[in-house]
Amino acid sequence: MTQLKTVQEPMKFLSSNISNANVLSGTYLEVPKTTAPTGVNIIPASSLNYIKIVPMLATLATNQTIRITGWNEVRSGANIYYVPQMLFYGTLAALNATGVAVNSVALYSVATITKTQGDAKIYNATSAQNTAFMLVDTLGCSLIEIEYFATAGGTATGGNVFYGAI
Repeated sequence: MTQLKTVQEPMKFLSSNISNANVLSGTYLEVPKTTAPTGVNIIPASSLNYIKIVPMLATLATNQTIRITGWNEVRSGANIYYVPQMLFYGTLAALNATGVAVNSVALYSVATITKTQGDAKIYNATSAQNTAFMLVDTLGCSLIEIEYFATAGGTATGGNVFYGAI
């Protein structure tokens, strides 16, 4: 009898520090590139299809959004292009009021994720003691980029995620 084994990679923290590199400019303008995108908010895609993302934010800001972009490596003759693909875009709301210190930075877990665009299975928190997370299909992507945009009094704030492939 054949057995099916579910493989899961351990959860990881996106970056050891909260950085403005995780903050969106507010507009989506990703175009194909001839070099691989880089930064603290870029992770290599797993051989598995889905990535579990647990968003965390640095402040209790309002109007928070998260964007997840997949980058496909396309070869054309001797050239290599990295083509962006919007995997998920949505809003984060109802943050839990108590932060947790991760690498000496207070982060707040998200209670509600609302999808605006893309394909993801969302699991919202059922109580103030839980946190929301999502499963995003990354099939065909070689790199995954995770970015935030949040405004509170006109200032941008950063965030981070825990992630793992399933």
